Amino acid sequence: MTLISSVAIALSSPGTFRACLLMTALNYSWLSGPGSLQSMDMEETFLYHKLEAMRLVNEQIGDPAQSTSDGCLSMIAALALVEVRDFLRDLLGTGR
Repeated sequence: MTLISSVAIALSSPGTFRACLLMTALNYSWLSGPGSLQSMDMEETFLYHKLEAMRLVNEQIGDPAQSTSDGCLSMIAALALVEVRDFLRDLLGTGR
């Protein structure tokens, strides 16, 4: 898959775009490590994208056509990974 086709997929719907933004913020959080200045600065942005994804999923769940769309399913998968990250952070005792 080329970079251009990856970007085209990410921009194909608000849901896939939101999932990409959320995963980018999650990856940055993992790479910068817990408690680092970069991680703390990114936390607000990360939470914003998480809440926007949740809002958009709730909106799309009510529409039978959109509830099974790639964008909606991408956001649900991304939100599940975020929850795994939060669970592991709590389990391992690495604070925010």
